[in-house]
Amino acid sequence: MASIDDEKLLKIITTKIYERKFDEISLLNMPELSDSLQQAHRLVCSLLNQHKEAYSRNIKGLPIPNIAAKTNQLGTSVDALNKRLQEHMRMLRQNENSTKQPTAVLECDMAKRKVDKLAEVLKAKLIWSNAYQELQLLDVSDGAMRYQKLVALQQSFEIMQKYSLDDEKAQTFEKLKDEFLSWYSPATIHAIDTGDVKHLDSIKEKYYSLDRIEVFESNFGNYAKNKIKCFIEDESNERTLWTVLQELFAIWRKTHKLIDSFIQEDGSAVICKYLFDGVISKWDAISTIVADFVSSSDNPFVAAKAIGKILADFSEFVQKEGDDHMIGVTEQIKKKVFSLLSGDYGKYATSVLLCSINKISAPEKGSRHRHNWLMPFLEEIQSKMREIVNDSSLTFGAEFSSQIVPSFEHGIRELNSLLQNHDILNIKPEGTDIRMRKSIQENTEDKVSSICVMGYLLNIIDDLNEYIHETAADLSRESPENESARLISNTSLLETLNLRVVGRKIESIANTITLTMEDEIRKLKQSENETETPQGMAADELSRSLPSFSVAPHNYATGVGHGLLSQMSTIGAYGNDRNFVRSIASAASEINSSFNDDEADLWLLTEVAKLVQNVFCTQVGNVVNLSLKLRRQFNADILFLMEALADLRLQPTKQMSKLAEKLKENC
Repeated sequence: MASIDDEKLLKIITTKIYERKFDEISLLNMPELSDSLQQAHRLVCSLLNQHKEAYSRNIKGLPIPNIAAKTNQLGTSVDALNKRLQEHMRMLRQNENSTKQPTAVLECDMAKRKVDKLAEVLKAKLIWSNAYQELQLLDVSDGAMRYQKLVALQQSFEIMQKYSLDDEKAQTFEKLKDEFLSWYSPATIHAIDTGDVKHLDSIKEKYYSLDRIEVFESNFGNYAKNKIKCFIEDESNERTLWTVLQELFAIWRKTHKLIDSFIQEDGSAVICKYLFDGVISKWDAISTIVADFVSSSDNPFVAAKAIGKILADFSEFVQKEGDDHMIGVTEQIKKKVFSLLSGDYGKYATSVLLCSINKISAPEKGSRHRHNWLMPFLEEIQSKMREIVNDSSLTFGAEFSSQIVPSFEHGIRELNSLLQNHDILNIKPEGTDIRMRKSIQENTEDKVSSICVMGYLLNIIDDLNEYIHETAADLSRESPENESARLISNTSLLETLNLRVVGRKIESIANTITLTMEDEIRKLKQSENETETPQGMAADELSRSLPSFSVAPHNYATGVGHGLLSQMSTIGAYGNDRNFVRSIASAASEINSSFNDDEADLWLLTEVAKLVQNVFCTQVGNVVNLSLKLRRQFNADILFLMEALADLRLQPTKQMSKLAEKLKENC
């Protein structure tokens, strides 16, 4: 076999020597060494010499006295450690012996508890059986003995229901308790009525020991409920809303003080719940009381206001003398009484408004077109609405708006129908020539007056909504939990009517100018057609030789300029009129037209001027078909009109500008 190198062989020898269980024989028998014994011997000797040299170096570095001193210290420490170890071992043996005893004690305790529990259950069953049998033998009139047996049964029952108790026994026992305690219900009611606290305390003990304390507490509630029911039913009493409320509070005050001394929870909550149930159970009688009071009054508003004052006064009294539970009951009763009033109240409010609306009738023809005659009627309607707001707020408090706004909205619908069906604002086209009746200024004033009427109507609704909101806000400061006020929401009916009125009046104002203009232009064209003769041809040739600037504007053109100026003067007088501005603003918003509150008059005149320009362009027609004379005349006319528009701060329409360019090009 080939010899192994020194490094590999030295590694094998070193590994074997450092093993925990070194076996020389096994090392010598290894195949690697069997053929290289001399090599192995040499390596072992070399390894031994290395360790000897290392040992010599270490021995020289350790002083003998220090080693001896350290050795003595080590011996002392070992002795002390040995003593402590022996002590710990002794304590450990003692602890091992002591742990056996608590385990035994725990086992005994567990066994004892099981035995005690078993004994408790057996004892309870035995007592139950005996007490139940004895109870069956007792006379019903022997209340004291029956009570003792029931208490024993109750104690047994509480134990047995923790472990096992059949439903039949439980139901039977509950029935026995109910039968026994039923004898004490009248006694409880009598003690509450007389305020006998000592007797009540004795009765409470019976209910408590038989686990019926909630029944005892309910007796207080039933007492209060029956008392208020009897009072409402008794026709011999002076049954008014005020006396019923007074009796309600008196019962609460007496009963809740008693119950507070017998239950840990808030007794007032119990009493108030039963009192409200009692009132609701006799609500038909309450409804009759309210209805009789309202029907006995000549004015339902006055009656409702009186009822509202009764409720407000009682609510204020309860706020001072009652508690949160009684305040809550009072608010619930108020809402139900208001619901009784709301139907008739709303009907009466509607009838009051309709009476005022139906008074509207147009005067004789002489003054009907100015529409100022409408203002007193509208003022009366507004006054009635504000009166209804004031009366209803005193009656219903912060929730008044929901009672009257439906009536207001109904009145608005009727007013809208009246104005349209009778054409009070003269929306329909006029049958006669308006120029025959009045001047441009007078006609313009008539039309603007109807616009102001519509603005006044819209302002009435705006102001009324603001008044409702402010009144509700003032009342809500006292009752912050109330919802926001209901406002009139069908203003769109009047806004739609307003748009029709403004549109029709713009057309009518424009007609005072355009009708004359149409006649004059028609006459011009007709006259031109009649002069198309040889003499006319000569005149046409003569006109060609004259410059175009020598043609003066026609009378109709100057009339249009003067008419627009007159209308501007008339309309401008209404520029600061609140009603006029409101109507124009609404109409402008409906047609998405740009509008400035400070220029309502300019907006209206602009719309009038647009119609005038459209009519002029239509009447002129196609420029190509006109004679040179007419083209020159219309060119002079349109230049004058555009200058007049500029003087009035008005803009020409696109159609007007294009026509001006065509006339200029063809002159």
